[in-house]
Amino acid sequence: MDLQVLAAHGDTAASSQIDEWLAHDPEARRLWNTIVQTCQQVRPNGPDAWSP
Repeated sequence: MDLQVLAAHGDTAASSQIDEWLAHDPEARRLWNTIVQTCQQVRPNGPDAWSP
């Protein structure tokens, strides 16, 4: 989640690191998608979740 927060605030290195990680780890991608869905359920009218 730390990388997500950094990426959401414009840290391009964090964003690149997340992209690389998710591109090569299917389990990480699955978990990431679960986190995004949970955030959308908790804050359905909140800002869009950052997504790589």
